[in-house]
This record gives sequence, C-alpha cells and structure tokens, in this order.
Amino acid sequence: MLEKFLGAIKQKVSNYFLGALPKSYSMSEENNILGLYDEHFLLTKNENLVGILRLEGVSYTHLSTEQLQDLFTERQMALDSLEKVVARLVVKRRKIDYKQSIQSDSQYLQAILNQFENKEVYENQYFLVLESAHSLQGVLEHKKKSFMHANRENFKDILSYKAHFLQETFKSLEIQLKNYAPKLLNSKEVLNFYAEYINGFDLPLKPLVGGYLSDSYIASSITFEKDYFIQESFNQKTYNRLIGIKAYESERITSIAVGALLYQETPLDIIFSIEPMSTHKTLSFLKERAKFSMSNLVKNELLEYQELVKTKRLSMQKFALNVLIKAPSLEDLDAQTSLILGLLFKENLVGVIETFGLKGGYFSFFPERIYLNHRLRFLTSKALACLMVFERQNLGFKANSWGNSPLSVFKNLDYSPFLFNFHNQEVSHNNAKEIARVNGHTLVIGATGSGKSTLISYLMMSALKYQNMRLLAFDRMQGLYSFTEFFKGHYHDGQSFSINPFCLEPNLQNLEFLQSFFLSMFDLAPSRDKEALEDMNAISGAIKSLYETLYPKDFSLLDFKETLKRTSSNQLSLSLEPYLNNPLFNALNDAFNSNAFLNVINIDAITQNPKDLGLLAYYLFYKILEESRKNDSGFLVFLDEFKSYVENDLLNTKINALITQARKANGVVVLALQDIYQLSGVKNAHSFLSNMGTLILYPQKNARELKHNFNVPLSETEISFLENTPLYARQVLVKNLGNGSSNMIDVSLEGLGRYLKIFNSDSSHVNKVKALQKDYPTEWREKLLKS
Repeated sequence: MLEKFLGAIKQKVSNYFLGALPKSYSMSEENNILGLYDEHFLLTKNENLVGILRLEGVSYTHLSTEQLQDLFTERQMALDSLEKVVARLVVKRRKIDYKQSIQSDSQYLQAILNQFENKEVYENQYFLVLESAHSLQGVLEHKKKSFMHANRENFKDILSYKAHFLQETFKSLEIQLKNYAPKLLNSKEVLNFYAEYINGFDLPLKPLVGGYLSDSYIASSITFEKDYFIQESFNQKTYNRLIGIKAYESERITSIAVGALLYQETPLDIIFSIEPMSTHKTLSFLKERAKFSMSNLVKNELLEYQELVKTKRLSMQKFALNVLIKAPSLEDLDAQTSLILGLLFKENLVGVIETFGLKGGYFSFFPERIYLNHRLRFLTSKALACLMVFERQNLGFKANSWGNSPLSVFKNLDYSPFLFNFHNQEVSHNNAKEIARVNGHTLVIGATGSGKSTLISYLMMSALKYQNMRLLAFDRMQGLYSFTEFFKGHYHDGQSFSINPFCLEPNLQNLEFLQSFFLSMFDLAPSRDKEALEDMNAISGAIKSLYETLYPKDFSLLDFKETLKRTSSNQLSLSLEPYLNNPLFNALNDAFNSNAFLNVINIDAITQNPKDLGLLAYYLFYKILEESRKNDSGFLVFLDEFKSYVENDLLNTKINALITQARKANGVVVLALQDIYQLSGVKNAHSFLSNMGTLILYPQKNARELKHNFNVPLSETEISFLENTPLYARQVLVKNLGNGSSNMIDVSLEGLGRYLKIFNSDSSHVNKVKALQKDYPTEWREKLLKS
C-alpha cells in the first residue's frame, strides 16, 4: 500500500512539473522570441524585451590581492543593482581553428610556421543577458510617480517604458563593470546568440528590425533522450548533456570550480540563471528563516544579513547553475561528463546529470522560461559574485615593430591563443608613415635542461619571416649549431673567426666608436688626468692618422700599434701586446658580415676571457646596429649566459648604453641567464632590467627574489606558478614590464613534429648533423628530417 501511495505522489509531482512543458515541441513557439524590437532588444511574445551585454573579461594572474578584492566588489555591486529584470550570465567556451597567413621564400620556414602556428585553440566569451520582468501594476506605479514630478518622462506605451528601463540598467552595468570591457550587442547579434543555442552551431542571420520573425533561424531538429539531447542539422549531430548543481557541500564558495572548467579542452556553456529578489522579499525570506532556525549562530548571521540588506549592501537572488556539455559523439560526451563531474566534486559542488529536469532545464534558458529550472535556490549576491568568473587570458599582440604579424603563436594554459612577441606593445603598420619602435628587449631566466635554447632558436627562426631581418647570436656549447646550419646561416666556430674594427667607414660616428672601443681595450675611462688625457689623444691621433694615410686599403691592429705615439705613461704598447698575439683581434679580415641574415658566434671556441667577450660583443652590437640603421631594417641579438660579457666595468656601461640605442634602431636584445642568483651577480643588474620590456621566466624555486631584490612586480599567483610548476611541464611566465600583465603559456614544441629536431641543442645531435653534412653535403637536411 505504501509503495502504491508513494508512486501516486511521485506521479502527481511529475505531472505538476511536466504540465508546464509542452507535449510536443515547436521551437519557434517555445523560444518565446517574437521579433526585433529595436536596434538593441528582442521582443518576446509576452511583450518583454531582451538585451545582451558582452564582457571581454580580464586576466587575473598579475593582479594583487587588493585589485582582486576591488573587482569582486564591483561584481557584487552590479548584482545588487539588478531589479525588475531576469538575468543570465552565459559563459561560452568554443573550439576554434586559429590560422595565420604566412609567406616566406624558405620552403622549410614556411612549412614549419604553417604547421606550428595554425592550431586548434579555445576561446571563452561572457554574455550578461537581461530580460524585462515588469508587471502591469509596476508600470502603472511608475506612471503615477512620474506625474508627481515636474520633469517627468512620458512613454507612449508599456514597451517604450520597458525599453527605457532596460537601457538605463545596461548603462549602469557598463559603468559598474567597466574593467571587464562591456559592450552592448545589437539586436541582430542577440538573435544570433539564441540561434546558436537553438541549432548547436553559429548561424549568421540578417533579420529586419521591427518585423516579426519566421522560423528561418531554426535549422536543426532536437531530440531528447533520457539524460542527453541531440541537435541535428545537415546530417551533423551535436550531443549535449546538462549538468545541474544540486548542492554546495562547503561553507566557503569560491570561483575555483568554474575557473577549472574553463581550462579544459572541451566546448561547453556555463549558465548562471538569476532572478533578483526585491528588498521586501529578501527581508521576509531572512526573517522567516531566522524564525525557524534552531541555531543561535545561524540566527545571528541571518540578522547580520538583514542589516546589510536594509542598508543596500547585500541582495539575494533565486539562482541556478548549469553546465551544458557539447560533443561530436556520445562516447566523447560521456568522457567529458565524467571529467566535469569530477572537477565539480573536487571543489565541493555536487553536480548531477539532468534527467527529470533535462527538458525544463533546456527550455528555461529562453526568455520568460526561468521558472522551468527546478535547480533554482536562494543565494546572496556576495556568494554569487564569488562564483562568477570573467577571466580572459591576454591575447598578445597581432603586430610588432618588425612586421604586421606576431612573432609566434603559443597557447595559454586555458588553451586560448597567445600571440607572442618580444615587444611589449602592439604596433600598427597599416597606413603608418613611421612605425613605432617599441621596447622588445627581453631577459630569459631558465635552468640548464629547461628547453631555453630550443625555444630561443625556434623564436629566432620565426623572426626570419620579417623582411630584411638580421640575427646575431652568441652561442654556448654549440646549442644553436643545428638551427643555424639548417637555415643556411653563418656559424662562426674556432680560429677562423676574427674581427677588424678598422673595416668601419671613416665617418664621425664610427670614429667616435673606435675611440670608445680602444679606450675600453686599454681600460681607460674619460678623465682630466694629464697622463690619461695624453693617452686618449694618442689613441684618437693614431686612428685619425691611419684613415688619412691608409684608407681605403685594409689595415689592422699591428698598423695601429706602429702608428701610436709614445706617451709618458708607457702603458699603451704594453696593454696592446696581448691583443696583437690574439688572432681574434689582430687580423686584416673581418669575418663578421653584418649584411648576412643570420650570424652565430660559438663563444666557447673563440675566447673564454671575460674582457675579450665584452669587447667582441661591444663591436658586433655596434656593427649590426649601424647596419640596421643604414638599411632601416630590424635586428635581433641573443646573448646566452650574458653575465660573462659585462664583467668589465667600462664594457658593462657601454653595452648597456648600446642596448638602449638598439630600440631606436628597431632592434631587440635577448639576454639569457640560468637562474635569478646569476642576475644578482651582474653589475648594474637594476639598470639592465630597466632596459627590458619583457621577461620570460621558467619555473624556479627562488622567484620571490625577483620581487624583493629587483622590484619586479610579481603577484602571488605568478610567484606560486613559478615556484610550484615542474620544469618538465614546458610552461613559462611571460611578463610584460610595460603594463605589468602576464601570461602563463605552454612552450612545448612537440607540435613541430619532425621539424623539432632542427632545434635540438644536445651535443650528440650536433655530432649527428656534422656527420650528415659530411656524408650528404647537398641532401643532409632531408636526411636529418627523415632520420
């Protein structure tokens, strides 16, 4: 008997809820959309209006605790301001094919960039949907109040009043949520928003404003199964499953669960259904709960809530949270469902697959259908503001000072695209008479084995797509050998490499550089000391004499020594002796061709002397900088282990000054260190850092040192990422020192496939390349790729 009685009650309840649903479904009837009311709003069949505010979102990674609190307060205030509307916050996560149009004369460069930069990524979009919810009584009350004021507003009908009220509500929200870059959609975009929800795919529409809609925007059929539904169009099926949040098994509500969903490789919608409660209804609800509560602790908390509500510092809403999962097959749908339920459970949200509430849940997302969602419950604006996540990772920049495209394309950790550039600002090339030279100098800090050399060599290769680019790299342990040889660059290795600063043309700027270069060689700083002045005059005199008597014939350091006048210090000739015995400096031939597109210097095979390294870097920096100035072209210089180049005090200052000048000549200097402690050992480290526009930081345990010792503005989120991410994850933090923003990106190059071996820096791979070059002089590149 009891079983029959319970079965009868269950049937009655089922009939009650299902009575609100149609027996057969006509989508044009059930979506409640009648037409386009005006430029911004849709008109429903019950003469309510619907509009949508799109929010771009913000990146939270670089924000301080205070900034995060301010954004939370803004979200809560926006919720508290809602009245006489029904709201839905819809987060759409979609998979998109990101494609770049790349043209290059090199078939390998073209193939590599096409393979790596054209990829599947995900994009999160946020939409705040508002629909008017005024009763006739409410409109009449407004009319009554209007007549009591001298400057009253007159509305020709109920709809014009609702349109005005909705417009004012959106204007208020745009101000309150300004940090999320809100934009009011036009009514055609609003209809397209619902058309995608109806059909399961984007259906571009161009309806007329002011007319009634036909069913032309409905292009799919929908079939409800027990715990999922299928949208079918043009023989393509989309499988959908609705997850409802049944309970919140924690006293502490956070945005972690919602945020985690937006970091998964799955398309989905997260839908917040919100029905604001009036102050009167909220107070009545809280008083009733307090009246029947047995706990003094709960009663006191409810009394606090009442005071906050009375002073307009808190509001309550009827609220439901749903996740709509989309997949191309039932198997994928099941797998994604398990993943999402697990993520929710981990953060104490009890999610259930909707069966009984599937149809009601689906139709509840249309205008005037919120009552069909049986997961509606009461929630404070404070708790709801915690759940709402308007997070959107920085996209990066579409162009830089070198060209009208990003240097490369990586993925943020939420799988959204990141348009990577060394430059820390976007530059417009279209119709620009003069291209801005923004700061692209970059410091890379990463341990041995982190993949730093592989990444840098790939980025150097990417730079070759820009017209007239020149690249210069100072290499260690032949890490760049494979890359340089594969792309037909000049790899300078061993005794054959030499420089001759006297190959510079005798213009004023070059003569001033030669003076500065040789002062550094002799460890002479500008001084008023009599002996020092005599030495300086002897150096400038010798330089001038050589160019007057020997130019345009070649002359060398030996000729310079023979031309130098003897001075009272007697030091010049003695100081020059070690360089005369060094073939790197004493040669007629200058092996560095600044016109070549790619020069790489193997420092290990050329010199280990810190001062010699500094002199070499100083000269080559200057030469490539001047060549780029003359030809109005961009250049990139890379120094691995750069600490060793700036140990000499004079050269430290002069190289730092050249880095500053490089920006004006459309140049970028990339410096690399193994860890932050190496930075501490660099003389004038703060000055070098101030010259940087970007940091690329690999995971490391002492990240906080950058903030405390070098005033790098790292947030707790950024420090946590650096100190807790394993090195093998192939993830880095890209910090923009211009605006303080940052991105945590995946720099794994596995997507290169067979081309990845080109950038291998291992010594065994270098030996393999050399062997192939010897055995197959013309075919070794293809042999390498096929090996």
